[in-house]
Amino acid sequence: MSKSKARSKKIAKGRRNALILICVALCLAGGIVARWRPFSIAPKFRALPGPVPTPAPSLNLSKEYIYAGNRLIATEEPSFLNAPSGLVVALWCQAHLHWSDNSSNETSFNIERSVDGGATFSVFTTVAANVTQAYSLPRPGYKEAPYLYRVRASSALGDSAPSNTVSVPSLPSGTLCAEGVPRFDCLSPFFFDDFNDNARDTAKWNLVTAPNAVSVLEQNQRLEISPSTTSAAYNGYQTAASVDMTNAQATVQVVQTTASVGSAETLFGIWGAGGGFVFCVEGGNIFFQQYAGGLTQTSVPYDAVQHRFWRIRHDGAPDRILWETSPDTFTWQTQRSEARPFAINAMYPSLYAGKWGGEVSQPGTAIFDDLRIERAYRFFDNFDDNIRDTTKWNLVSAPNAVSVLEQNQRLEVAPSPSGSGYNGYQTALGVDLTSAQAVVELVQATAPVGSADTLFGVWGAGGVVFCIEGGNLFFQLYAGGFSQAYIPYNATQHRFLRIRHDGATDRILWETSADALTWTTQRNEARTFAINAMYPSLYAGKWANEVTQPGTAIFDNFRVVDNCTAP
Repeated sequence: MSKSKARSKKIAKGRRNALILICVALCLAGGIVARWRPFSIAPKFRALPGPVPTPAPSLNLSKEYIYAGNRLIATEEPSFLNAPSGLVVALWCQAHLHWSDNSSNETSFNIERSVDGGATFSVFTTVAANVTQAYSLPRPGYKEAPYLYRVRASSALGDSAPSNTVSVPSLPSGTLCAEGVPRFDCLSPFFFDDFNDNARDTAKWNLVTAPNAVSVLEQNQRLEISPSTTSAAYNGYQTAASVDMTNAQATVQVVQTTASVGSAETLFGIWGAGGGFVFCVEGGNIFFQQYAGGLTQTSVPYDAVQHRFWRIRHDGAPDRILWETSPDTFTWQTQRSEARPFAINAMYPSLYAGKWGGEVSQPGTAIFDDLRIERAYRFFDNFDDNIRDTTKWNLVSAPNAVSVLEQNQRLEVAPSPSGSGYNGYQTALGVDLTSAQAVVELVQATAPVGSADTLFGVWGAGGVVFCIEGGNLFFQLYAGGFSQAYIPYNATQHRFLRIRHDGATDRILWETSADALTWTTQRNEARTFAINAMYPSLYAGKWANEVTQPGTAIFDNFRVVDNCTAP
């Protein structure tokens, strides 16, 4: 039986007897001094020599009573702390915890972490009393076991029982996170509000309309919007300045929507001169709306758990707008995808609620939290769909003897055992690599024999290439000629390959990593040609026919993303 269950059982037994007498005795001459409290307060053990006490004639249920013999010698406030509850985690490059404070007499909260599946916990960090969140906690690295976190209230006299436990999974392979920079995401949020100050930041937000019958309040460290109980109206927050949503994403946590009756609506949208992209919950459904010369929409039944986080994202590679939902910010489901219909470089994200009719007298309250806008991947494919996305990828050349397959949730390219030739994937559209980086996970290279090559490059007016051949890793530059450097190839240390443009110095870097967190620069050259329309390519082959067992090159988790910089 666990300690918490045993403790509950003991308290229950005491309640049947109306009060608890707690006495831990030292067998000394002269008897016992005992401390006791009414049954509604949790037990605490103390004892000194003296006779057994009798209760005080008048009890205060918030006090402890300390006796020497039959004489009351002291009273004391109880040290019992209620455990925190409702611990939840939001995941980006770090983990961010939030919980409910159920005690009034703590002096701090201890955040405990387990790295062995819950067998043992130790205090990882501490936050002050009345604080109900801890940000930027570490996540396990690629392929590491999940971390477990929990929270205890603490005071000088001890700790509470622990909260519920949350599990924090490892970073996905290839995740790009800035080192040593506390942040929400390596993608650098350029707009963020957690509403913890309980006051509208007028530098960030305007009201959607002039004040009206809709209540719009920052309180309880959230944005709470209550439609009028008697009239039709809408209001909420809209960003004070426009934001460029090109290759960007806007995300919000929807803690609660308005009542699922009548015309009561909860909305999150981004609006510009050309129209808008909107989430709308009404009547038990969640709608994915596009306003572009008219309204079109799709819908599914609303699920408060599965649809807790909403995201509007521009996928720059196919130039599409995506409406996405998630229960935890870690796993996202695309609910709708449309070709971008108008310019999105001056958009106004908005959080609002209201009614379009006056028939609902109890419309409830929409509650939003943690809005953030950040750069999205300029291009991303994890190959999990096991089929070539023709909006993203072309073949490097016409189909030939080289096998190019998305399978096993990877891209597998196998050179011909009987002929020479190359093939693979090349992006269907040019990608701007200015102040950006292209990264791929190389799960396996072709065999280290003869002319069998595995290649990752970006091509435009020139080319920047990684090439693995004959047991070596080459760093190649094609710019009015050809040059290269090389080192022995190590499949573990060189699992991740990155081509990066350093905008500050205007140089091109070839970089490698074992875990996509710590990088080694292998070559560094001044940029000598335009890189605003480059075509990343993943390919393999042979330049001669002497190798009959060339093996297979396996790629995964390809992405192009802005360089990480501190927000």
